[in-house]
Amino acid sequence: MKQTSPSACSSLQLRPGIELLLLFILTVHGYSQKFISITIDDPHTESTPLLLWPERNDRILNALQTNDLKAALFVCGKRVDNDEGRELLKAWDRNNHRIANHSYSHFYFHSNKQTLQSFQNDFLKGDSVIQSYRNYTKLFRFPYLKEGNSIEKRDGFRNFLQEQRYQNGHVTIDASDWYVDQRLRDTLAKNPNADLTGYKEFYIRHILDRAEYYDGLAREYVKRPIFHTLLLHHNLLNALFLDALIQRLKQNGWTLIDADSAYTDSVYSLNPDVTPAGESLVWAIAKISGATGLRYPAEDGLYEKEKLDSFLLKFDAAWRDTLTGMNFQKIKPGEFLMGLQNDSSAPPHSVRITKPFFISRYEVTQKQWRTIMDTNPSQFKDCGDDCPVENVNWFEVKKFIEKLNARTGLTFRLPTETEWEYICRAGTSTAFNTGDVLTTDQANYDGNWPHGNSAKGIFRAKPLPVGSFAPNAWNIYDMHGNVWEWCEDDFCPYPDATETDPLRICSAGKKIIRGGSWYFGADIARSGRRYTHEPQDRGPSLGFRLVREITP
Repeated sequence: MKQTSPSACSSLQLRPGIELLLLFILTVHGYSQKFISITIDDPHTESTPLLLWPERNDRILNALQTNDLKAALFVCGKRVDNDEGRELLKAWDRNNHRIANHSYSHFYFHSNKQTLQSFQNDFLKGDSVIQSYRNYTKLFRFPYLKEGNSIEKRDGFRNFLQEQRYQNGHVTIDASDWYVDQRLRDTLAKNPNADLTGYKEFYIRHILDRAEYYDGLAREYVKRPIFHTLLLHHNLLNALFLDALIQRLKQNGWTLIDADSAYTDSVYSLNPDVTPAGESLVWAIAKISGATGLRYPAEDGLYEKEKLDSFLLKFDAAWRDTLTGMNFQKIKPGEFLMGLQNDSSAPPHSVRITKPFFISRYEVTQKQWRTIMDTNPSQFKDCGDDCPVENVNWFEVKKFIEKLNARTGLTFRLPTETEWEYICRAGTSTAFNTGDVLTTDQANYDGNWPHGNSAKGIFRAKPLPVGSFAPNAWNIYDMHGNVWEWCEDDFCPYPDATETDPLRICSAGKKIIRGGSWYFGADIARSGRRYTHEPQDRGPSLGFRLVREITP
């Protein structure tokens, strides 16, 4: 393996002592810790469905700012060499993100049409576009991650980068997000109101899968954890879902670090001796180390197409209310064992659901409540539009439903207690739809009170935006924790017999609430756990989700 001197190829303006700090982080956290940074390629001002470029740009920047992250923006000069493009770059510069070189014309260096000299000239032209910015950084990322299809071109340009005092802006995790973005835009072109939940969930799971794969390669062939660089693109997909992706990375044990910190890792001074050269750095290191059976670095061909097509089939039975933006999932009839072995949730008994229905994938949000009621009763208003509406009693929810039905001409209602548990379990018979353990990386509850012998977690002391965690097997979110959810039923004893489509109405007076909340421990959030509340009561942990009936 060829290696260049880090001092010869790096001119990053780093915070003092950053290398010692990162060594300290590794020492403290141990080698089980996973580190990842965000890099963004190809900023542009072209039109996309849903968002004009300024809003698309703002959303990506806001996601980074919310998570206190500094990225590296790799600029293809031709796409921003105009007044709008310069405004875009100024926004990134103001927010102190690194501005790096991705060539001017995005030439394909593996092509025989591209000589070493023509590629060098294009590099210099790209450099001239960005060098006036305060956060200009001498990092270069090869277009298409292709570093030359011959030894002469590869080594010639590596030497040229050293002469220019540039460092290779290597990628360690490449996930071809551009392919998912293309498919998403095609869908929106056909249906601007399309439900994008399937794309969001596929994208996040795919990135997590690729990150784990490349991290495994690094540990096996570099022999230690490294500071990863994730390649994403300045596109609609990331404008919509970058914040959710970052949250899920954190929930899956990744520590997010700034891009300039990542590039201080000595692994980025390595130049693997492969021809053709390029792709993920750790993939190339594994390849020259004799690894076989490697997944190909960019999964944007047949593999990813089939994977995405299969995943989106789960979302075919989806429906979106255009008035409120609520997303619903169609639920098929079925039979399950309802209840628990003890207290008011006993006895376990078989229940049949004979009719299909739609259930909202998320708890009703503050924005959706305000759309119908022109008010926001929530105590946690500062949580934002995408947080669940709370502090609503059962009667107020019924009034919301009445107005929603009148405006849409459809039939919405609260779920029955049976429907709620059927959806929550999603085919499972364990304490939670995640198994017999629920962690605070999977749901928002008081982690000081875990279930059984489970480890303690965190107590966030507030609701979170809906969909902050992975959905259950039926693509329904937040069935455990966040806010309690009102049901239609009264609190009536269970029969010790099979039931069919039950709606339990009795003289108990109290109404059923399900799912637990941010304020309660894990036991209360179990799939089969019943709880009650006076219908006139409000509280900062009381919310709801809706059923939409399917009429013949």
